[in-house]
Amino acid sequence: MNLQEYPEFLKFAQQVLSETDADQDVENLQKYLQSIKTNQAELLMLQIASLSQISNELLSVESFGAEANRWFESGSDAKVWLSQLTSSGLVEQK
Repeated sequence: MNLQEYPEFLKFAQQVLSETDADQDVENLQKYLQSIKTNQAELLMLQIASLSQISNELLSVESFGAEANRWFESGSDAKVWLSQLTSSGLVEQK
C-alpha cells in the first residue's frame, strides 16, 4: 500500500494528526473538514473510507501508523479507527 495515493489523507495526517491527541481525532477531523474546500473535504472522506476497506494484509501498520501519528497493534485496529472517522456522520456533513 502506498499512502502517496491518498494525498488528502496525508495532508490531514501531517497538518492535524501530527499535532493532536488520538482521543480528539473525530472532533479534529470535523474542524479540519470545516476549514477546507468542500471538494477537498469530500475527497478526504472518500480516501478515509477507501483506506478502511483495504485488506489487513495490504495495510502496513508500521507505515500507516507512522504517517497517521497513531500506533496500532494490527491492521484490524487501524481499520476500526478509520471506520470511526467515516461513521462519525461527517461524511454527510460536507
